[in-house]
Amino acid sequence: MKDAKYEPWELIARPLNQILSNSLGQVSMSKNALTCFDFCELPNITFQDYLARVRKYIKCSDSCFILAFIYIDRVLQNNKFIILSNRNIHRLFLAAFVLAIKYWDDVHSRNIVYAKVGCVTLSELNVLVGCMLSMLDYRVHVSPQVYLQYADELLMHSLKMDEQAMNEVSSEGLKPLRQIGSTESIKTTFSFNDMEET
Repeated sequence: MKDAKYEPWELIARPLNQILSNSLGQVSMSKNALTCFDFCELPNITFQDYLARVRKYIKCSDSCFILAFIYIDRVLQNNKFIILSNRNIHRLFLAAFVLAIKYWDDVHSRNIVYAKVGCVTLSELNVLVGCMLSMLDYRVHVSPQVYLQYADELLMHSLKMDEQAMNEVSSEGLKPLRQIGSTESIKTTFSFNDMEET
């Protein structure tokens, strides 16, 4: 699935970063709304930098990044009370990514390695992975067809974002990321509900 222009981690970073930038200020910070994935304080590292850190220090197949994105999407579909935000995306991704590696790759590291790279304790990681599995209803299998549909949609989304950015630069000068696209456009671009296995 590797495209000459995009790395798999970049393919998932772009739509997730766009969703995060469009949801700023929309997240309820009441204690009741918090899940095991939420930090009390905003993390000191951006999600983009976090992904780059994970990519640098964790060896895995490229497919694991796409699988992690699929798992996050499933969790969000199954648990409407979770709103993707800068407070939870790091831990959501880490839990989904570790599950993807353990399910997909033949060779993987011990959880202590993933915990250190992910900036959590081993016990926190174990809780996060347990919560992720529970929220997925233990559905970690992804058919080849569904995987390819997600990968194609992610690639098309990145190409569309590049085209929009080029149009923005050529017609009006560079605009802030928040003004390019909207949460609604991502929802309509990504018709992931149609991709789930029956």
